[in-house]
Amino acid sequence: MRVLIVSANFIKMPYPVYPLGAGIIAEIARRNGHEVRLLDLLSAGGFGGYKPEKLFEVITEFRPDCVGLSLRNLESTDSSNFEQHWSLDLVKRMVADIRAKTNAPQVIGGAGFSLMPETILKHTGADYGLAGEGEEIWPAFLDALAAKAPTPGLWAKSRPVAHQASAYDLELVKSYAQQGGLVGVQTKRGCEYNCVYCSYPLLDGCLIRLRPVEEVLDDLRRLASVVERPHIAFADSVFNDPAGHWRTLLAAMASASDLKLSWTAFFQPANFEKEDWRLMKSTGVSGLEFGTDGSNDVALGGLNKPFGFGLVTSIQNQCLANDISTAHYIIFGGPYETPVTVEEGVKNVNSLKGCVAFITTGLSIYPNTPLAELALREGLIDSFDDLLKPVYYFSADLDPDLLDCRLHKAFDTRRDRLYPTSEALERTEVLRRMGYRGIMWDTLIGGASRGRQRTADG
Repeated sequence: MRVLIVSANFIKMPYPVYPLGAGIIAEIARRNGHEVRLLDLLSAGGFGGYKPEKLFEVITEFRPDCVGLSLRNLESTDSSNFEQHWSLDLVKRMVADIRAKTNAPQVIGGAGFSLMPETILKHTGADYGLAGEGEEIWPAFLDALAAKAPTPGLWAKSRPVAHQASAYDLELVKSYAQQGGLVGVQTKRGCEYNCVYCSYPLLDGCLIRLRPVEEVLDDLRRLASVVERPHIAFADSVFNDPAGHWRTLLAAMASASDLKLSWTAFFQPANFEKEDWRLMKSTGVSGLEFGTDGSNDVALGGLNKPFGFGLVTSIQNQCLANDISTAHYIIFGGPYETPVTVEEGVKNVNSLKGCVAFITTGLSIYPNTPLAELALREGLIDSFDDLLKPVYYFSADLDPDLLDCRLHKAFDTRRDRLYPTSEALERTEVLRRMGYRGIMWDTLIGGASRGRQRTADG
């Protein structure tokens, strides 16, 4: 069969990231004997918005027997501009556009889809939905489709897979590199933490499943063979797992003398060892991104984070001492927050030295999370809410409008405190046009880190 895979992600905050999931699904279909075309609508449209003519061109030329839509994100999780980045009406439009050009059955999947598959399938009007990891269920579905066997609707969620696939469209990798984007590399799946809002345990499970280090190194070498010093985003839910797999990987990277790249990843604030700093710097770290989330101990407790803000401050000082750029992602307005804790949080965030802070308000409520249970108990949602359109949790002790005014007043004069986070996209678009590459938020810090990611010809 001719299988067209369409990546439908247009979210570029905090930077464009290669469609790793769509690439894997395309390669799985190819390995199972199908003729495959991968269409990334973000890059095809010049890293702007949706351009249906690009989709129509490929459908007309390729004449697919099946169209797969890969949905990575439902929205940007930023309550201040969710209308701009809510994906599902756009995906519904894509389904209609595709149906106008071909009778090929449409199947939708991906991490975003898997959060609420029945609801999204009904809303978009696609023929089929595949929830969960695709390594096993996707080829089985294609076999059934080729035999004209499957019944339209949602296929059962697949179990966590033992072997995690990886694949890259190298021409598409080059396109992302030229636009200053990052290429995702996954080293493991699963998350041992239980943050109240988080969907990762629902998507990947609570047990960490490691990819062999040599397989990860093979990915990195492949990417470095087509892009000089590629910018890598390790796409794990949390990179610094408690068992230390991340250290084993970095040690192997440090020993690979032929591996030249820069990288970033999401970290949980946790104690670092002296050797960690050497390993990170020797392997080309461009910056650490911390899922700090809470701005004070009350907020951190409400989010079920296993650390306090004192540790955040300590780690930030260590990063500064080791000349490693850092970004903290901070959420105001979660469970147990009050006007008093907000004032404490503002003071805490502004006290962090030598870092960028991406600041949002409210928490997206996803089905089957502890936050959804809390919102139900508090009457913010009811049992009939499908949560298709974003609903944001705010503490009952806070007025969201007053919170917005307070945060604008607190952060508007600071170039390294981004509120709302949409400002970051505007700034990085300018930097990208000037020739900067990679994470780019580190240019907002100043000092030694400024301009580190600019290309030689920029």
